[in-house]
Amino acid sequence: NDWEGLAEVLSAAADKAREAATKIELSYRAAEVLIERLQQPERAFRSYERILAAEPTDARAARALIPLYEEANNPKGLASAIEVKLRHVTEGAECVALLTQVAEIYETKLRKPDVALERYLAAFALSPQSFEAADHVERVAGATAAWSQLIGAYQQALAAITDPEVEVAMRLRLGRVLLD
Repeated sequence: NDWEGLAEVLSAAADKAREAATKIELSYRAAEVLIERLQQPERAFRSYERILAAEPTDARAARALIPLYEEANNPKGLASAIEVKLRHVTEGAECVALLTQVAEIYETKLRKPDVALERYLAAFALSPQSFEAADHVERVAGATAAWSQLIGAYQQALAAITDPEVEVAMRLRLGRVLLD
């Protein structure tokens, strides 16, 4: 098959390329052939990983790898790809969702509760009115005995909350943590 041969030639040329820009361009072309012409997205892993090796902040490669890593059940690769994507998304609901997703991976699959706590805290800082985010932070802070970080996060949240009902709920949470 001509497309198969082209994918192999592009991949081999990308492997041998010395300049990052050339390596990246050839890798994208190889991935495109594998996905669009050969209908084999699972084979595009190597191309996208080569791109990230040459340019660790390439959001396009990270976005492409996320579903591939999910499908392959590769939590380490998935967490790395989400972290790259996070460098390009700094606020809003998408950022909170990505931070929560990567925190869950660190917490449950990679068993890195300290890293999970950092990501949950970042999500909570962006969404201090979210009881779900507060629940995540509190659970992992309890598991890691990071009470001072939790208290600090709740105090910062209180300064940002404008809804009186949410403020009361947050004060109750803070009080409960201080009593424990």
